[in-house]
Amino acid sequence: IVILAFYNSYAFGKFTGPYGDNELELNLTALAVLLGLHLDQFQGLFLSAPIMLAGIVGLAALFYRDRRTGLFLTFLYGSLVVPNAMHTNLYGGWSFAGRFVLSGAVVLIIPTAYGLSFLFSARPRLTYVICGSHLALQAMLWMGYSSDHPMLYNSYYLNNLDHPVLSLYPTFYETIRGFLPYF
Repeated sequence: IVILAFYNSYAFGKFTGPYGDNELELNLTALAVLLGLHLDQFQGLFLSAPIMLAGIVGLAALFYRDRRTGLFLTFLYGSLVVPNAMHTNLYGGWSFAGRFVLSGAVVLIIPTAYGLSFLFSARPRLTYVICGSHLALQAMLWMGYSSDHPMLYNSYYLNNLDHPVLSLYPTFYETIRGFLPYF
């Protein structure tokens, strides 16, 4: 982060980079986007990769085992995801879906593996079912990406949180869209 700040200072004349002074806002929209980065049917990490929920269990286990490692990973995750939720360019603007949470997802890989190892030692068959279901879901999503998925980029309907239109909102789960959250 320090190297990035110095690069930004060199390239753009300030440590925050090309953004203006009012690019981050702490308000209810930021909270909705933070929830959306995790639970939204188009942007949400836990709906596009539910196996990452094991990362929450793994993070709790890491806290119990080594508080410093647990705190480090929690703060690292928060330092990546929270500013993205506060950014006025909601969900990454007109970019690829999920872009603002992907960096945090990388951090959750370690706690996810740790959480799955605990689950495997207690319930190996259940762990196989969870991993197999995750692979099947990823194959289904890949089929959508590579064939007839409606849209993988953000649109007006994502950046207009005041008047969302669910029927026009992109989703990876078309048949059950009405039952899933969108923020």
